[in-house]
Amino acid sequence: MNQRITNFATVSIALIALVFSASQLYLQRIQNHVSVEPRLNAYYTNEAKLDNEGFHIVNNGLGPAFVESLDVMVSGKKVDASRKFSEAGRLLGLNTECLSMGEPRPNDSIKTGEEILLLGVPKAGDASKCAKTRLDLFLMKPGSLDFIITVKSIYGDRFKYQFSKNVQESL
Repeated sequence: MNQRITNFATVSIALIALVFSASQLYLQRIQNHVSVEPRLNAYYTNEAKLDNEGFHIVNNGLGPAFVESLDVMVSGKKVDASRKFSEAGRLLGLNTECLSMGEPRPNDSIKTGEEILLLGVPKAGDASKCAKTRLDLFLMKPGSLDFIITVKSIYGDRFKYQFSKNVQESL
């Protein structure tokens, strides 16, 4: 009789340990996904260490962001062009000769801590020629320029960042 109780207790404890191990594995997997999420943020800057004054995007997360798509809007209308930020600058009435643009393409990656220029004016440019463009870019009305960038993490989790809302959402 005691042997039967001992065997039952042993099997019960082993099954409970197996359930706890499986749940721990599941929680660890979720933690791994969260721990390497990219965290995108975009903003206007004229920081001295950067070569361009304008709109930049940075990945403040702990994992790289792999670009899936980029949609640029000017005054709420989607820009359909191969060079979206260049066309957006033109539609905003900026002098395109004074602009520097960067445009992440599908499958490009934004590594952790990397800051990329999207639309700006080079600080080394002709100051008198580009002063109005620099000022127009700085004084741009909120909502004039917007973009949505869709990225994925190394685990394939997808995220969407919208500049006007300054929010990254999980997809």
